[in-house]
Amino acid sequence: MKKSFKQKLFSLWSKKQEPNDDEKFKRFIFDGCLTEDFSFEGENSKELPFKSQLQDISSSTLLDDKALFFECKAEPLALPKGVHRFTLRVEGLDIEGLQAGDVTKPVLVLLHGQYSDAHTWLEQLGSSDLQTHYHMLAWSAPGYGSSEPWPHSNPSGLNFALMLKAWLQQQDKEHIILVGHGLGALVASSYSARFVHEVDGLILVAPELGVLQSGRYRRQTSHLDTNILMTFGKEAFCREKLNYLMVPRFSVMDTEALRQQCITFNLPNETKFVSKLNDEEWQCCAKNIANQLLMLNPEAFEVTAWTILNEDLESYRRYYHGYSEVWAAEFDRMVKQHDARRLASRYQSTYQLFQGVGHFFHIEDPKCFNDALVQLHQRMNEFQLKQLNSRFNQM
Repeated sequence: MKKSFKQKLFSLWSKKQEPNDDEKFKRFIFDGCLTEDFSFEGENSKELPFKSQLQDISSSTLLDDKALFFECKAEPLALPKGVHRFTLRVEGLDIEGLQAGDVTKPVLVLLHGQYSDAHTWLEQLGSSDLQTHYHMLAWSAPGYGSSEPWPHSNPSGLNFALMLKAWLQQQDKEHIILVGHGLGALVASSYSARFVHEVDGLILVAPELGVLQSGRYRRQTSHLDTNILMTFGKEAFCREKLNYLMVPRFSVMDTEALRQQCITFNLPNETKFVSKLNDEEWQCCAKNIANQLLMLNPEAFEVTAWTILNEDLESYRRYYHGYSEVWAAEFDRMVKQHDARRLASRYQSTYQLFQGVGHFFHIEDPKCFNDALVQLHQRMNEFQLKQLNSRFNQM
């Protein structure tokens, strides 16, 4: 009989440790004790790079206080002033949403990624500047937050787009600006392809290109993420992923660790790393992101993992020819900046690189992120003016 994912890991561990204690096994795995010679075959892919993702878990680059995860409660964060939560019945599902801002202003639709829900945008929704310039809407996709899950297990990007369309229709929103982070960038691209004339602007933040375009390693780690969450639970998954969703803590790294970071980000060995976050700010962001990871629904995560494994952002992106931007983070270990730059260049999108931050840079450096959104409408107006002048000159 074929061994399960957990049984394979346990058999590897039992060669080194006695007795066969399941709880001790979990602590062993997530204390970062696997050695270089450990390798195994996953259920859906070969030679998963398990060591490469777990080697830094117990290092000082992660968390100062191991009690952090017990301080973080799996419940929605308190809403800032001016932000309101609501639920709509859409296509037979209750879909949660957050809204803020002036209803007479342009509509900014914020789409979260695979590792979070609508609450990931609280720094933007609660911004007084953004509330002045936009009417902001953020949904929790099916299965995320308080939203009910999909009735089927294989939703495509188009399924997400149609659900989002129905959600917006109930609020009488047509002309919108889409801001999608990670998986949300795939959803935004799908929506812009299907409803081209309703999208005034498309902002792809750390765009999840889809594993079809991301190579073998990304396919393997996608399987691994799902297996860890489903097998070991949210806390273990949270410990494993935080290092990859945030900017590294360069201030506490030794020379060898910094050398490894140079390899990771393809930089010269003498590079001096500068983070936007001091230690206190890093801990605060870690708690925020940990809270969102602890809120994940494992079944919903598995469903969206299927979408990422079987979809390609560019298969949708090529159909939208309006104003677009691609935003990337300097130290994003989930979506490399050169992939984001290549995407922007291919479709003649404006490219912005945010310095000193990681994958969740809308949380790590909300001031720069919000400033870029405030200035977005001006850039869109300039783009439309250039288009009009170009058409006038061709007449």
